[in-house]
Amino acid sequence: IVPIAIKGNQRVMAAANELEDKGIMVHGIRSPTVKAGTERLRVSLKSNISISELKSGGLAILDVLNRYS
Repeated sequence: IVPIAIKGNQRVMAAANELEDKGIMVHGIRSPTVKAGTERLRVSLKSNISISELKSGGLAILDVLNRYS
């Protein structure tokens, strides 16, 4: 499990929804589940992920982070 910090409930959920639209399943963790200001995406990797999937998923996550972090 890899946490990726994105502050703000609306921002973390917008990022999670955008990634889901791209076929990347991540979970937006927001307050009050976590302390306000520590919201994050939770990325889980499977052992059978291909290098191609890892690269394309990583690039999509970076693209979203550039806009939401």
